[in-house]
Amino acid sequence: MLHPYYHNIEVYPFLWALMFPFFYLVYLLSTIIVYTKLNKKVKIGFMIIVGAWLVYIFPPTDIHFFLFSLTGALFPVGLRYCQMHKKHYQGIKQKLNLAVVYAVLPLLATFFWPIYIGMPMLIEYWNSLPSSECKQNGRLISLANDAVYRLYPQHSRGNEFWVNMTDVTTKEFCDKFSATEPKPVVELSYSFKKMCRHPETPNQKAYCDNIKQGEILLSDVTIKATNNMAPSHRIWPDLQTKLNEDLNKQLTQGNTDLAPLDYHHLKNYKEFDDGVALYVSYDRNKYNKIYNIIINNPNWLHPQKEPFTLYCNLNYEGNQYCRAVYLYQKNAYIDYTYDLTETQKDEFTITPQNYSQSYMDKQIAAAQKAHQIVTSIFEEMRIEQ
Repeated sequence: MLHPYYHNIEVYPFLWALMFPFFYLVYLLSTIIVYTKLNKKVKIGFMIIVGAWLVYIFPPTDIHFFLFSLTGALFPVGLRYCQMHKKHYQGIKQKLNLAVVYAVLPLLATFFWPIYIGMPMLIEYWNSLPSSECKQNGRLISLANDAVYRLYPQHSRGNEFWVNMTDVTTKEFCDKFSATEPKPVVELSYSFKKMCRHPETPNQKAYCDNIKQGEILLSDVTIKATNNMAPSHRIWPDLQTKLNEDLNKQLTQGNTDLAPLDYHHLKNYKEFDDGVALYVSYDRNKYNKIYNIIINNPNWLHPQKEPFTLYCNLNYEGNQYCRAVYLYQKNAYIDYTYDLTETQKDEFTITPQNYSQSYMDKQIAAAQKAHQIVTSIFEEMRIEQ
C-alpha cells in the first residue's frame, strides 16, 4: 500500500499525533476486554464503544485512520487466540507459536504503525544525502553567461537545501549538475537562514558567527538574469506608479500648480545630501510605515540603469526590514531582504521633514553593509573561466 503522505514531510508530526488516539486507545480498550476479569456487562459496554467507533470512522475518514483503529482492536484478539491454542502444537510448531505469541505479535502491535509512518521520512532523508565526491568538489552553475559559481551541497533535510533554483534535494542537485562543466540557469535563490545551519566557506562562517552581534540579518537572496527580471519585480518602476497615483490625487484636490512627474512637490517627499531622497507612506491596516530611499548611482554599486531604491517597512515597535533590487552584474539583477536588529523607534513618523540626515546616513550605511555581505559570499563562490 502506497504511503499517502510520502514526500510531504511537514505532515508527519500531525500524523503521529493522530495515530496515538486512533490506535493505542482502541488497543487499550481491546486489551482490557480480552485479558481482564471485568464484569461481563462492562466488557460488553467496551465492545459496543469499540464497535461503534469503527463503524463511525469507516465511511468519512481517511482509510489509514480506520486501519489504525481496526488493527488496535484486532491485535489483542489475535494474540489471545494464539495463546489459547498453543497447547495444540508440538515440537517445531509449538516453538513457532511461542515466537508469534511472545515476540512477533507484541512487536507488531507496538511498532508497526510508528515504523509505517516514520520510514518514508527516513528514506527521504537518506535519499537527500549528497555523495562524498559532491561535498568535496561541489557543482558548477553558470548565470547570465558571465558568472560561474561553484556551490557546495550541505547536509540538509529534504528540500531544505539552501540553493533553491531547481527546487531539488541536495542529492538531486549533485546528480543534475557537474563538478567540471558549468550548467546555465536563469535564476539562483539562496536562503541565508538555512545556509547558517552548515556554513562552508570562510565568509559564510564569519557571517553566521556574527549574526547575533551584527545589525544586519539577511533572509532570502535571488539572482536573476536581466531578461528574466520583469519591471514589476523591481522597486523603482513600482515606486513610479505609486508616485504618479499620489500626484494625480493631489492634482484632483486642487493643486494645479504641480507639473506631471514633479515629485519634489509631493507632501511625502524630502531630499537629503548627495542626491538622496525619501518618500514615505503609511499602511493603516497594519500600522506600518513604508518608506522608499532613492539613491542615484551610489559609488559602492555596479553602474545602475535606474536609481537605486530601497523599500523599507517599519512597524510601531521599531522592527524594520528592507528590500533591495539592483543590477548586480552586467547581465544579472539581485533581489534580497534584510532585517535591522536595531532601529530608532522614536523616529516612527510619516512626515519626511522629521527625518534627520544622520538617520538617513544610518539607513544608507545598513544598505551598503548588506550589499558587502552578499557580495563577499557570492564572490567567494565565483570562479574565473
